[in-house]
Amino acid sequence: MERLRTAGTTTALLALLALSGCADGGGPGGGNPDGRGPVPSASPSTGRPYDDAYYRLQVVAFLDSLAAPENGGYRAWLRDDPAYLDSFVYTPRDARDPDGDERGEDGAVSVVPNRFTPDERTAFFAALTRDGTVVPDSLAVTRPWNPGPSDSDYTFTFTVRTTDGRELTGTAGGAHSGTPEEGAITRLTYDLP
Repeated sequence: MERLRTAGTTTALLALLALSGCADGGGPGGGNPDGRGPVPSASPSTGRPYDDAYYRLQVVAFLDSLAAPENGGYRAWLRDDPAYLDSFVYTPRDARDPDGDERGEDGAVSVVPNRFTPDERTAFFAALTRDGTVVPDSLAVTRPWNPGPSDSDYTFTFTVRTTDGRELTGTAGGAHSGTPEEGAITRLTYDLP
């Protein structure tokens, strides 16, 4: 009888530890049960629990790279090799931006950036950065990563500040390679005011 009571107590203790977050989640990624890497910790002191999430860092680095697109840093997330016909969903500022006259009800349009002329590429980058006013590091995830059609796809909603004090909301999506330094960003849209 004593052995049975001890086994039951041990099982209950292990269940409590797992529920309190003291277990590693069981996945090969070190914490995320689906094995896709660590789950970002929710720290009440920061108020922004997803600041270190790779998908956020990937979009922040992409936006940072657009401050000087002539350096080509954006190519880590957006290929412009004519051999690729990757589409990208974005929100044109107006009808003068690439395919801006094709916008849907949500204001977004799907384009193939590697087919842009140099002037169209400049307008596209200006739309993504809202004329250089987006402050990349202010990007905060509001609804975290949702798996896409494959294990490497992600979509999340966000807020981001601009240099003139506005707060924009939007959606980003792409595919990760496991690090923020590379992958593919396939969506960066802003909600219409």
